[in-house]
Amino acid sequence: FAANSISANITGTLSGIATAAAVWATPRTIGVSGDATGTVSIGLNLNSANYFTVSGSAAGTVTWTVVNPPPVSQSQTFIIEYINGGTKTNTWFTGIRWPAGSAPTLSTTANPDLLSFTSIDGGTNWRGLLLQRGSA
Repeated sequence: FAANSISANITGTLSGIATAAAVWATPRTIGVSGDATGTVSIGLNLNSANYFTVSGSAAGTVTWTVVNPPPVSQSQTFIIEYINGGTKTNTWFTGIRWPAGSAPTLSTTANPDLLSFTSIDGGTNWRGLLLQRGSA
């Protein structure tokens, strides 16, 4: 359906419209984090990107951190495209709420998994979702 056919009824007081508009007006770039060979730490800098591509080509541990989370007054969503993520032991950043309370099982193939993370409270809590497993 067409985007111009969407409508909503909003009640209450709206605030932060100018801030939200400023965020939408500034597109983010793709951050390529590279190859996670062996045991590594990966900092996802949300000031510079909102889409990260990582390849886990060998066994080991990946420790994930979020750098520069959004201010409390803004929401933030970012995506990780993760190749061979199931070959790694992943230590995810704190505050993730996964469906059913546990991180998903990731693919061990060259087809990437797509994971999404959203915070509305300055990065204290994140909603983690596996969008696609082993996408071709």
